[in-house]
Amino acid sequence: MKKVLLLSGVLTALSGMSQTFTVDDTLGLGMSTNYFVMDSNAVSYSAVTGTGVTWDYDTLWAYETATNPDNIVDASSSIYAPDFTNAAYNDDLSNGVSIFFSNSPDSMTVHGYVFTASGNEVIVRHSSNPLKAIVFPMAVGDSYTDAIVGEADIMGNTFPSTGTGTVTCDGFGTLKVSGNTHTNILRIKLVEILDASITIPFPPMTITGTVTRTVYSYYDLANDKQPIFVHGTIDITSDALNDNYTAVYYSGTPANFLGSEEMVNTTFSVYPNPANNVLTITTAGTSESINIFNAAGQVVFSVNNPATTVTVDVATLPAGIYVIQVTTDGVISQEKLVVE
Repeated sequence: MKKVLLLSGVLTALSGMSQTFTVDDTLGLGMSTNYFVMDSNAVSYSAVTGTGVTWDYDTLWAYETATNPDNIVDASSSIYAPDFTNAAYNDDLSNGVSIFFSNSPDSMTVHGYVFTASGNEVIVRHSSNPLKAIVFPMAVGDSYTDAIVGEADIMGNTFPSTGTGTVTCDGFGTLKVSGNTHTNILRIKLVEILDASITIPFPPMTITGTVTRTVYSYYDLANDKQPIFVHGTIDITSDALNDNYTAVYYSGTPANFLGSEEMVNTTFSVYPNPANNVLTITTAGTSESINIFNAAGQVVFSVNNPATTVTVDVATLPAGIYVIQVTTDGVISQEKLVVE
């Protein structure tokens, strides 16, 4: 299952044309950016690193009605303020991850974050040893690992947590997104791995789990301190809860929207459309997968190696616009679905 979340980690941004982060580039109170929700199947380009590179998301499409405001507010104004007493700021993304951080002359520190997994609220607190998400200055090629110690609240239980966060300034170059080209873009990669365990007395058992957060944040060096483009994932594996989320956000103006000419499907059939009860999807019988996304980019139906004819119960889905994606021989075809 994939779910749209902002995973930026509140990494600082740049000003001017430099390839180096400084203390002057930190996020601050009152900053705000509106992000379009993009197709969450986009690749991460993890291997595209170095100087003078190009990250090509030119054909990536956006949801017409899915935009999420991201605001930097006073941490004390959040309902989670008691959980993050050392944080000065809250990077609060609508329908996404809420991150708590503070700035100092030599670094930007993340004290934890809050998100939702499978309908359950997850609060991750770096209370004993927070994460230094940026150490100033930081240029292309710089990388470091910081220890993290705290606890996580999941499904009403508190788990002591330990882990590491590795931050790498891994690329500088050109970013192409949905018909737009941005030059002088710096990319920061964050990989945060947290392990947690708790022993309950009755019935006697130990629950263990790992949360892995991988974020690629792209910064426009001249125009904005918040990232212009974000690609990130959260992976949760545990004895009690397992889930995977992918987020892709863009603060520019996309040229490709769902339902545009580029989205016309000619490889599978859907009936009826609009639908309000049972939907039938017919393919050639050789497809690798069928996925249906809602307007927030969340997968509401998924099947691998589907039969030629697949029926989907849409009666419980909220009315609105959805996207059906069918992958055949590695090629994705898609069609807009209307649920009434």
